[in-house]
Amino acid sequence: MISGLLMGGTFMGIVAIAMQYATTISGKASANTVATMAAVYGIGQIIGPIIVAATAPEQGFSIAFVISSISLLFAAGLLFVEKIWEMKQRTQI
Repeated sequence: MISGLLMGGTFMGIVAIAMQYATTISGKASANTVATMAAVYGIGQIIGPIIVAATAPEQGFSIAFVISSISLLFAAGLLFVEKIWEMKQRTQI
């Protein structure tokens, strides 16, 4: 029960921060932004366990950790590119 509360509380905080950032990026608070974020979270929660279930029997969790690390680095790269693009837009104005 305690682990469920701690994990759920952490997840809620991450979701709240991500929703705020998505609203900041889109420039307005809208139902479409929240719906898109919820859909992306849902897709990740479906695909993640499927990948682990497919790779864990032969490789253990090593491949799953590598795939999740690559996904995280890819997301960080997208964020970095978005920030660079945003800075270029500001300097052109």
